[in-house]
Amino acid sequence: MLLEEIVRLEEREGRLVNLVAQDQKERTEYQEFVQTKANGDWDKGAKLYAEVKKRKVDDIFGERERLISFTKMDFNFETFSDSDWNNYWLLSQHCDFDVLYQRRALKNIEKYKGRDSSEYKYLYDRISCNLYGTQKYGTQNICNRV
Repeated sequence: MLLEEIVRLEEREGRLVNLVAQDQKERTEYQEFVQTKANGDWDKGAKLYAEVKKRKVDDIFGERERLISFTKMDFNFETFSDSDWNNYWLLSQHCDFDVLYQRRALKNIEKYKGRDSSEYKYLYDRISCNLYGTQKYGTQNICNRV
């Protein structure tokens, strides 16, 4: 592998890690907000959180632009570590606005990790919940058709 290619892979991996860190920071803040400001009522909490953050209810985490940039990234799945796969899956499942991307990600996960992997099962159920309101593996706490 050429040095330039190694540098590009490291930059991409670092960018993926940073996107996940931003994603999880916002979700952790939101969980705490729902518990303390909405008495655990997730629907009420989502509306309040959107108001506080001055965001649309369908983008309460302010992540759409970050996730769009993620969907445009190229990856060499042959070089992915378990951590890379977890990060890829995590961000892919949050791309509910782009089910075609999620389906491509699911195929990549199936090819490299297999149908028995937790990444496959979680993303499969996420897609199925959003499209049909059902899930096969029971991985999603909330399963509503969007």
